Amino acid sequence: MDNLIPALIFFFVMAITPGPNNFMIMFSGINYGFRKSLPHLFGIILGFPILIVGIGLGLDVVFNQLPWLQELIKYVGVAVLIYLSYRIATTSNESKAHSKSKPLTFLQVVLFQWVNPKAIVMTITGISVYINSGDVKSQVLTLAASNILVTVPSASVWLFLGLWLQKLLTNDAHIKLFNKVMALLLIGSIVPIFI
Repeated sequence: MDNLIPALIFFFVMAITPGPNNFMIMFSGINYGFRKSLPHLFGIILGFPILIVGIGLGLDVVFNQLPWLQELIKYVGVAVLIYLSYRIATTSNESKAHSKSKPLTFLQVVLFQWVNPKAIVMTITGISVYINSGDVKSQVLTLAASNILVTVPSASVWLFLGLWLQKLLTNDAHIKLFNKVMALLLIGSIVPIFI
């Protein structure tokens, strides 16, 4: 793959900048700590390359034939983000032992990638720009595998930011306020989808 380095730079910039995955992993770090956030982290690390493979090996053809399907996925993604924003805004840190709130599971995060508007757009863009004609399958698989190198530090930075903020947000009122701000930022990440 001739364009691997430029592609990885593109994906790194896209992966490290604020978006749904990053806001949610930071939220998880603050509210659930490192150990309970690991399934979420691994869901991002493996879910995104799986998305690249799915789109790169044929979903783009389906989207071209059925453009309404891409629109449907976009709106389902928006609905999921609104639901997750609600979950974040209403999560209470009071007496963690009695809290009903639970971190997202590995499978939930892997599946979320398929309705994550930012992940879908960056995948379609990256594949369109950096995959050459020829052996598309090996290029897509190389890009997906290489993206693990990009996703590990990107998602980890946001998780560790959450862990750092967990130490600063020492009372329930601060955590509740922070959760509401995170929910608003997650809702704000939807706006560019419609511009």
